[in-house]
Amino acid sequence: MKRFFDATRIALVFTLIFTLSLAGFSHDTAKPGISTLSAVTADSVALLPSSDAVAVVDVARLVNELLPQFRAIAPGQAVKFEQEISEFINETGIDPYKIKSAVIGVKMSDSNSVSAIIEGITFDPNRLITAIKGKDNKQEVKTLDYKGKQIFVVTSTKAAKARGNEEMAFTQLDADRVALGNLTGVKTALDGGNGASNTALNTLLAQTSNALIRFAANIPDTAKRGLAEQGDMFAQFSTIKTVFGSLDLTRELSLLLDTKLRTGSSDEASKLQTSLAALVGLGKMFLGGNNDPAIQALTQVIDLVKINAQDTDVALSLMIPKSVFDQFAEAEKKKEKK
Repeated sequence: MKRFFDATRIALVFTLIFTLSLAGFSHDTAKPGISTLSAVTADSVALLPSSDAVAVVDVARLVNELLPQFRAIAPGQAVKFEQEISEFINETGIDPYKIKSAVIGVKMSDSNSVSAIIEGITFDPNRLITAIKGKDNKQEVKTLDYKGKQIFVVTSTKAAKARGNEEMAFTQLDADRVALGNLTGVKTALDGGNGASNTALNTLLAQTSNALIRFAANIPDTAKRGLAEQGDMFAQFSTIKTVFGSLDLTRELSLLLDTKLRTGSSDEASKLQTSLAALVGLGKMFLGGNNDPAIQALTQVIDLVKINAQDTDVALSLMIPKSVFDQFAEAEKKKEKK
């Protein structure tokens, strides 16, 4: 199952690969967009199993806008990366460059189960199964019919012996969308999803701006109780009902995080703002006086955090300029030389 997991992660890991490489990217076209949510994306969210959190990754933009810069900045790594993708395409027939978006849902109260619907994939079952099994046949692939669709269940034989049939399922939902997750999650998508339970998340996502990543989460009661038990400083965090926002790049090559923490009242929001500000202050005090360049850069990041109460919401925003990423990169280079 390793190759298949590696393949499906390409769509999801694009975010991490390029976010961590921001220090060298040149980017002129990124612009925070007016808040919209495409019908396809909203439908994908609705098709997910009941989720506590959802993230929407604009994979097409990551590939079209950032990959060319990755080639210019780190040509050696880019060549290796693209060779691996080329090998994957040859083996599976799936072209990750054609992926449009990835919608990922997480159920925190269910062993952190993860489901995903990826738009822009069509696969040949026989070719893909052959690639998954590989030459060593360490992966087992079973097929079952459900609601007129074929579901493919991949099990690692080694994992099956050690942990009891650890598995992943996937199916072709429609012309170019694939559902991934455990068998129950994939069946849920074919059943029409949990649109009713995910409606609130779709509503929150629609309030975020067009960005590389958009996210929304309902905070489970178990998490709230856990926060309330951590002492006075964290007590106000238990009043957070939902969190939503976006992560994007600006024209100035800055990383922009825009998040809102929604409480039940303006009083709760005001107290939460105070708690957050105190926590940020403690962090700065803890790091103060450290001459390590990386720590100094981190202190700059803390200084850039903006926290404001807005009715029942607490808006937390952070714009990290390219110069800060340059400092981190320079600090790492010096450590490597030592």
